[in-house]
Amino acid sequence: RQAVVALGVDRAQRLVLRWTPYLHGRRLGPPPAPDESELLRGVERIEIAYWFAAAGGGWLPTWTRVELPDLVRFRLVFARGDRRRWPDIVAAPMREPSEE
Repeated sequence: RQAVVALGVDRAQRLVLRWTPYLHGRRLGPPPAPDESELLRGVERIEIAYWFAAAGGGWLPTWTRVELPDLVRFRLVFARGDRRRWPDIVAAPMREPSEE
């Protein structure tokens, strides 16, 4: 199913995934509250960067172009004093629709 999805860090320093089903019609009442899953605790912030090879390369902190980036990097920054270190997560956006 399609959904509206958001990944973020809340005030309690939790990395959370929120989603609501995507509806193709016009809603008559108020939208439902999103579902939420806690993924990780003790996260200060998440940094997202975008790589556009056609722009000469280099990671950009904002996505201002019309086309999809070639790569997207997710970096977790943990709370001060937390000794955990995670490698960056790098993903290539899907450029062609899947054949399901």
